[in-house]
Amino acid sequence: VIGYGTLRRRRSLAVFSLLWMLAAYLPFCMIRGFADRFAYVSGMGYCLLLALILVPWQAGKKDHLWRWRLAPLALAVVLLSSFLTYYTTELRVRISEWQEAGQIADSMPRQIKKLYPQLPEGSTLVLGRIPRRHGHAHVFPLGLRAAIRRHYERTPLQIYYGHDDLEQVVRRARIKPRNGIRYYFQYVPAQRRLVEVTPLKE
Repeated sequence: VIGYGTLRRRRSLAVFSLLWMLAAYLPFCMIRGFADRFAYVSGMGYCLLLALILVPWQAGKKDHLWRWRLAPLALAVVLLSSFLTYYTTELRVRISEWQEAGQIADSMPRQIKKLYPQLPEGSTLVLGRIPRRHGHAHVFPLGLRAAIRRHYERTPLQIYYGHDDLEQVVRRARIKPRNGIRYYFQYVPAQRRLVEVTPLKE
């Protein structure tokens, strides 16, 4: 609202910066799961839009008009450089967290598969203390059920999991009695692995 008049006079650059921001967010629509790292690309559009508002418009000075046209771009480059410099360290940390979160997510179904290469049809898996996030990264963006079922494609399974203790997961899920065998696991953050737990009384 504050910079509306300025942006209106610099309509072409304002439209360009808005299109840049929209184009930078398109990967969110096309990629399943979470990919907030693409938001960094839109920073150039935000910086340019901010520069257009901050740099004054000297339309009366035709001799220096070209300077005022280039000034928003120059300021945008400065803002973007500062933005990228500031977030370089954080970005490295985030990339490391995403890699570690991927390793954690990949290890859980593999641990179950290693313990039980084959599961009887109709078996029930109950898992507790499954982490939501590892730092800033989501551990299971598409869900733990999908990850486990990929390892047991031809075996119908009932899978219940939660971020609380195993007892609370069982209580909240209200698991109905079935003929299938039940398996209980709990994630141990210190060891970054699943541990099979003695069957609970439900």
